Amino acid sequence: MTEQITIQHLLSREDLQCIICTELIYPPFMQCNSALHFVCPECYLKLGRSNCPSCRDNIIFHNKLLERNLKEIIKECPYSECKRQIFEWDLKTHSTDCTFGPSKCFFCEAIVNSDEYREHLVTECDGLEWIARDRVETKSLIAHEMEE
Repeated sequence: MTEQITIQHLLSREDLQCIICTELIYPPFMQCNSALHFVCPECYLKLGRSNCPSCRDNIIFHNKLLERNLKEIIKECPYSECKRQIFEWDLKTHSTDCTFGPSKCFFCEAIVNSDEYREHLVTECDGLEWIARDRVETKSLIAHEMEE
């Protein structure tokens, strides 16, 4: 039988910030080997596989143990196209700022979910007609100016 031990470590919100962009981290949790230096997935991809930008440790690893221990307080973004996982205390802020959340239609100012925007333009709004009309008018204007 495998013995289990309990390890407690108190983390503050500041501890869970990316050391590059200072945003809250989200899975996968990338951490340097030497300290509590976390890098969010986006910054990690930009870094490449280089050293920790803070302490220069040459090992940055995926902290699966921390992910497992924090899974109870990590939630999915409510917008289906967004794949980000968020700490429950930051869910409201993320939902408000998420690029996949509802936004105002540029043409008719209706509030539309991002995954329904294309359908909205085709069926409920004259947005595509406006774009097509604008292109024709622009081409006509350019052709007219070239003739002069």
